[in-house]
Amino acid sequence: QPMILGEVEETLLSELMGIINGSGVDSPDAFTISPVAKDEYFAYTLGLSADTGIADAAQCAPMMMTTAYSLSVVTLEEGADAEAVCADFAANVDWQKWVCVMPTNALVAVKDNMVLCLVAADELYAMTAAGIESTGWTVVETLENEM
Repeated sequence: QPMILGEVEETLLSELMGIINGSGVDSPDAFTISPVAKDEYFAYTLGLSADTGIADAAQCAPMMMTTAYSLSVVTLEEGADAEAVCADFAANVDWQKWVCVMPTNALVAVKDNMVLCLVAADELYAMTAAGIESTGWTVVETLENEM
């Protein structure tokens, strides 16, 4: 199981665990799940331009930055524009975030009042994307790294 760091909002934690468990990824113990605070690093950490419309946020990431992988999930504030948050995630994917490795794909998905963004490489991307779809998320956009 991934290591949980801090107080992750219950719904977001449940969704992240469901996706990871549904993905078949072999070593989720090498991942952490943590809340993302609304501070000066919020947008960079999640891959958004701002925290507009976001109530809570959490991220699943590898303990070591040698794996290109980021799974960010946010809960929207009442009345927030889900399409705008999806577009923000898609427009701000940072393909260069990792030093020695490069992600190959990204996707943005929605479920109820939540939006997620996955950025990962190759098989890890494919397995996590399958876990996302198997847990009832609707993929609204997929992106490929053109580098």
